[in-house]
Parts: sequence; structure tokens; C-alpha cells
Amino acid sequence: MKTLRFRFLAAIGSAAMLTQPSAAEELVPLVDLYASSVEQMNAIGPDAARAFDTGTKAPSKPDKTHLSGNGAGETAKLVAGEIRKNVPGLAKLLK
Repeated sequence: MKTLRFRFLAAIGSAAMLTQPSAAEELVPLVDLYASSVEQMNAIGPDAARAFDTGTKAPSKPDKTHLSGNGAGETAKLVAGEIRKNVPGLAKLLK
């Protein structure tokens, strides 16, 4: 039996990549939430990723923009991890 690997890709990827040269030019740290969230979604797979979506009145039209409580909590962990990695001076201010 062949296993298909879930791949989460979003159209915002190209826009997110445009921030990298600006951050480098301005000598500011970059919190690349796009890259870390794509990595996270690919790691957990499509079934677990659905738990990140907020509920909607029309289940056939899931909300892929807003996060559920669980999704928000896990995304906050990603942001905190990126800050710890890229802006170590702020790490002591995080939980």
C-alpha cells in the first residue's frame, strides 16, 4: 500500500519570501512564521491539521484563515520558538 505524504503549501509563500531580503537589508531578525507553520502542518498531517481550523456554520466550507483555540496555542508556541531562535535577547520575556 502506498502512503501519500500530505504537503501543506500556501499562496502566501512567495510573499513571505519577500520579507527575507528586507530583514537582511535592515539588519533586523526575521520571525518566519510561514516556514515554521508549513513545516508543522507537513509534520502533523491533514487530519491533525483540521483541528487548527475554527468551526464554521457550514462544515463543507471550512475556515482555513482563523485558528481554533488549539491552533492558536500551537501557533503561539511556533512564534515563541522563532523569537527564542532569532532574537535571544527577548527569550527571557517569554513563557
